[in-house]
Amino acid sequence: MAEGTRFSQLSEVVTQLKNENTEMKEAQTRQQTLLEELVKQMKERRDRGLCYYCDDKWALGHRCRTPNLFLLEGLEAETEEDIFEDVSEEPAMREEQNTDQE
Repeated sequence: MAEGTRFSQLSEVVTQLKNENTEMKEAQTRQQTLLEELVKQMKERRDRGLCYYCDDKWALGHRCRTPNLFLLEGLEAETEEDIFEDVSEEPAMREEQNTDQE
């Protein structure tokens, strides 16, 4: 009976790994498709002489009518040291502000 239980557990693990592998392949395929579509769109804009960010013709010195704001957010996890460093710097900054106001 113990062998049957082990076999069923192993079978479940193998099935789970296959499902995860399939999901990873599907995600990679979606990413590749998206990248190919973006490259195609960029090429079309380049061929038509358009700016990448607006629909105006691009020329040397071109500036978009509406400015774009891009935000890059890091995925780096904050360590405990970083948290304590931030807290220890705050009182010094407050003291500087108080002396500047006097």
